[in-house]
Amino acid sequence: MKMPRHFLQTISRRKSATENLRAFRPFGAVSAAALLMLIPTACAQKKRALTPADEPRVAIIAVDGKTIRTFGSFPLKRGVYADCVDALTRHSAAIIAINILFDLPSSHGRQEDERFARAIGRAGNVILLATADEEKIIYPIGALKKNARAVAHGEMWTGNSMRVKGIAPLARASDKVKFIPALAFAVAREYIGVKEPMSIEGNSLAAVLLFGMPLHVLKLGNMSVPLYNGGLAKISYKGPAGSIETFSLADVVSGKIGAEKIRGRICFVGYASPGGDHETPVGIMSGTEAQANAAITVINHLRAKPATGFRANAAVTVINHLRAPSPEAVKTR
Repeated sequence: MKMPRHFLQTISRRKSATENLRAFRPFGAVSAAALLMLIPTACAQKKRALTPADEPRVAIIAVDGKTIRTFGSFPLKRGVYADCVDALTRHSAAIIAINILFDLPSSHGRQEDERFARAIGRAGNVILLATADEEKIIYPIGALKKNARAVAHGEMWTGNSMRVKGIAPLARASDKVKFIPALAFAVAREYIGVKEPMSIEGNSLAAVLLFGMPLHVLKLGNMSVPLYNGGLAKISYKGPAGSIETFSLADVVSGKIGAEKIRGRICFVGYASPGGDHETPVGIMSGTEAQANAAITVINHLRAKPATGFRANAAVTVINHLRAPSPEAVKTR
């Protein structure tokens, strides 16, 4: 539909946003809302771009073929994991997230579990894996759970494509009230140092339709992460498998990996299948690397600050403009 000439003449890049938006008064609130719809949705949700220096430093400590050959048994003795945790602690790792479920006592004896538990307690920054099925939450064995900084689930969402695209921020057994956070969210919370509990909130229909906001957001203090597809956090992968620096667990334990490689980094400890075992939008990779990508995504969302650009200011201007008459209108009455 062709707009009236007087309307087109009213719009000017030299005028203020308020003056330009007044041109929509003859067309009412619907047309004013339509203007906002023409502004790219990305502007509404745009956050301050993070530089590489802003991103969390993450490393993967892989239980790989070299590790199995070095220690000669699989599953590994819990004492090997204890030595790994001690080495990472000496090198000042920021967070140690172990993407392996220890829900049964060690087959190598109780002393192995006790040794591992003591190492976890000394570190003070170890997050262990749990899982939730329809009947119950499966936790690590008592001694390990007691000494861990936190316990988190590792469930990942594949969608119809069967590719890992996101994570559920919270999980629980169907008949239980207690929730446990996703590994990525537990890591992010400890890394940033937020003490407030996590909560999921819904956006208004107006925010969804006018500004392209997600239906739900996860709130953590005054920070948030957008949720999609019924409450799932999407993963933004850094790249294909191998994009995150990886060290063999055997090299960490032997001392071949120095403190300069570990200091201040979030270290994900887990299995590294030769060809990967998870299909993702960027190719096949190990579940541990997918979890590391999820943690980076969540931390970047929480640390980025919302932009205060044109669209946010325009929204306020339109609302105020539609609520009250313009100064010119008041003057001519």
